[in-house]
Amino acid sequence: IATTPERVWGMHPALESIRQQTEKPDAIYISIIEGAQLPDFLLVAPDILILRHPAFHSEDGQHDLGPVHKLLDCASEEDDPLTAILTFDDDILLAPFVAASLVRAAVAWPDAAVGLSGWNAGGLLTREPAAFAPLDFVGQHVPLHQLPAAVDILEGYAGVLYRRHFLELDLLAELSTGPAEVRYTDDVWISGQLARWGVQRLVVPLDSATHTHTHTASPN
Repeated sequence: IATTPERVWGMHPALESIRQQTEKPDAIYISIIEGAQLPDFLLVAPDILILRHPAFHSEDGQHDLGPVHKLLDCASEEDDPLTAILTFDDDILLAPFVAASLVRAAVAWPDAAVGLSGWNAGGLLTREPAAFAPLDFVGQHVPLHQLPAAVDILEGYAGVLYRRHFLELDLLAELSTGPAEVRYTDDVWISGQLARWGVQRLVVPLDSATHTHTHTASPN
């Protein structure tokens, strides 16, 4: 999980939903910029490793590279190429079976990054003016027989699983040389890099028909 000095204070519900997964993680990594203050619920948590990254300096100021730190920092802690790395947002409450669904899907489709929601860019790029249409989106709302489905972009908010060997972290970090906007469109950047490396992106079904997740209230 990547978070910010402002959002970290509201993470406790999301963390608890990760702890309640039926498929227990071997480790929980949280990435945050150096110097950020942390709430007590993180400082005293024995199951969480805090990873601090330095500020990135550019013409528009001092900041970090955005949500992509969930891979840049956390994945760098793992060296087994087959390690399953699951990423989640810091304000999502996960149903207990989400991690297990992604792990089982990764076993079934070992050469793909798997997630629960995504979209395709073909229609967007051909419409004038460019605009999304409902048919561009693929997720748990589509009939079960249509999943798994290949997509251009996996949406990180819903949960994504990557094998460690899919990820070229030095190349992911190249977003630092791009426009500032790319730091906040990490889904597009990550999936674009996966496509460049020949890694398929699949939206897969959940093992239960129960609702997947809800957003928590964003901290002020």
